[in-house]
Amino acid sequence: MKPQLSRLAYLLPLLLLTPLVAAAAAEAKEIAAEAKTFRETYNRTYQRLYTVANEAQWAALTDVTDEHTGQRMGAEKAQAA
Repeated sequence: MKPQLSRLAYLLPLLLLTPLVAAAAAEAKEIAAEAKTFRETYNRTYQRLYTVANEAQWAALTDVTDEHTGQRMGAEKAQAA
């Protein structure tokens, strides 16, 4: 009888921890999905702002006017924010 109790003593903690491990795994998947969504949104937004800022900078460098300088400054501020 004692060997069976010994096995039970080893299995009982595993049986109790199994639901906790499953819950932690599900939470990790949810966090990973949220991180992926954030990263994709951030990258898409950053690329757009970067493109607009570079185009405004190019226009300000090749056609120096107050309008282009203002557009460049506005685009750079938007990108920095």
